[in-house]
Amino acid sequence: MSRRSASSIAPSAWSGGPRICKVKAHVFVAHLYRDAPEKLWASALCGALLYVKGRSIPHLVGDLAGQLRLPAGVRHVFVVDRGILSRPLVQVLARQGHFALGRARKNQVFYFAPRRQPRRGRKRTYGVKCRVDQLGQRFPERLCRQTMNLVVRGQERVAEVASAAMLWRGVWVARPCLVRVIVVRVPSLPKLKSWYLVTTDMELEPCAAVTAYAGRPQIEVNFDEAKELGLGHYMGRSGEGVRRWPVLVSIAQALLKLVATKALPVALPTLNWSWYGREDTVGQVQRRLREACRPRISRIKESDPTSEKQKKAA
Repeated sequence: MSRRSASSIAPSAWSGGPRICKVKAHVFVAHLYRDAPEKLWASALCGALLYVKGRSIPHLVGDLAGQLRLPAGVRHVFVVDRGILSRPLVQVLARQGHFALGRARKNQVFYFAPRRQPRRGRKRTYGVKCRVDQLGQRFPERLCRQTMNLVVRGQERVAEVASAAMLWRGVWVARPCLVRVIVVRVPSLPKLKSWYLVTTDMELEPCAAVTAYAGRPQIEVNFDEAKELGLGHYMGRSGEGVRRWPVLVSIAQALLKLVATKALPVALPTLNWSWYGREDTVGQVQRRLREACRPRISRIKESDPTSEKQKKAA
């Protein structure tokens, strides 16, 4: 079974700069991984590009994927939020051999593969079409149903996962795009709306896709960590500085994450706070690094100054 590397894509906007451009938006990419001891999702920023008028976010994601120089032989899945998953994104990632996983709108239409072909004339490429929110009502027999444990609203709950292989029309001109549509519902929370996930990686299991998408909000934690470093706002007027600023944010957060995960060994003092037991978070590593670089207020001398004064008085 081939290995997979999940990456999360999300846009972020920070205010600041000249009057001409009061708000600058950047598209960040983060590496999503599982924490070994607790098996929880964590992520680290690894790249960003400036969003300007005339360039769409899907094309910026494709540019980021090409600039990251991802290792060959690994199936990279880009986990994106609702609104970013689109046909241009699937096209630009497929050209580089990558896959996409994201949330679809409830009124989005997909097609089943045709079960019967006409005896004469042109063969059919698409079968019946259906909205994703009507799959359970119209075609319950075509769905593969599973159950899994999923952390929702801070508690582990039982979720019902229904999936089906469908065709996405309009991605490619001469052929359909094969995708897997996943519907997630939590019976214990009837007021919670269902999730509608779409992935182009057909080898990815539906429950694994749901688990990976549940870790996507970790990129928001990266943004909070970057703002805690004092990098939340950039007051600059040059275009070169605006383009370089998100790269510096990613480098600072990634270095602290490497130190926190002990991938980059650095000897730092422990704070041993009774109200905060963890020492391997990005914020705690920042405080430990600050404590290690802080100069001592008092210095211990080799000789006692009182005895030196007595010698001079004698």
